[in-house]
Amino acid sequence: MAFDPKKDKCVKEVARVKTKDTEEAIIGIYAYDGGEPKIGVVRHGTSPRGTEYHGAIGRMNYEEAQGIIPALVKALEEMDSA
Repeated sequence: MAFDPKKDKCVKEVARVKTKDTEEAIIGIYAYDGGEPKIGVVRHGTSPRGTEYHGAIGRMNYEEAQGIIPALVKALEEMDSA
């Protein structure tokens, strides 16, 4: 079964963390096709040409991790209270 982006829903956006001048990490709780909620971390930014892009964060530098970890903790707390 192929991934269908229409079935991937953001249940709650928890935080946006600036990672660079033209980039941010979006931390949220997502559910695919009504399934189990999971935490997602997406990198969102604008290229030098002005094109918007986004993708899953794989690797982070130290400063990015410092900003994102508190947001991950907040997302866990949101999931606990749901």
